[in-house]
Amino acid sequence: MKKVADILQRKGANVISILPETTVIEALELMAAKNIGSVLVMRGDLYYGLLTERDYARKVILKGKHSSDTKVEEIMSKGLPRITPDNSIEVCMHLMSENNIRYLPVFENDNICGIISINDVVKDRTVDQGLLTDYVSWTEAYATYSGDSRALSQEDWAIVNGNRNFNRPGKADILNTLMRKIYPDLKYRIQQAVD
Repeated sequence: MKKVADILQRKGANVISILPETTVIEALELMAAKNIGSVLVMRGDLYYGLLTERDYARKVILKGKHSSDTKVEEIMSKGLPRITPDNSIEVCMHLMSENNIRYLPVFENDNICGIISINDVVKDRTVDQGLLTDYVSWTEAYATYSGDSRALSQEDWAIVNGNRNFNRPGKADILNTLMRKIYPDLKYRIQQAVD
């Protein structure tokens, strides 16, 4: 099971932050320059909150405020759920969904060490689905050319899905089934196929 640490390692743990008294326009300019959708609000090592594009849209534009005279501390998101590098990606997805948020601050020993975005989670899942697609393709090819009845027969798929309907599933059904029920064994099977 993938962890937050895996995402931080892939994207790097470079933490970009601004001071609470920074104007919103300055924060937006930094976010545009760095091509990021959120920025940590900090003073030294002390975490105050997170400024997101959504905060700007809802708390400046919709309220008729001006980004040049509004301070970040007035509109930043506070009290977001905290995660650690040891949390699973599934925990992140659950927290984001339950709290209707797109960013989670990552803390290790009460020190901020990064941000995980919904985009990071989607990228992680896309990579996994790419591996699963390769696995399905390899398994189907193996079954076709080897005649091995153990390789993903219609009956196997029906059993894995918990029903006896032997209709051949579509690719999306296959990927969903793999993600749900076969993923824990996937790395082992891929390694066996490579060896």
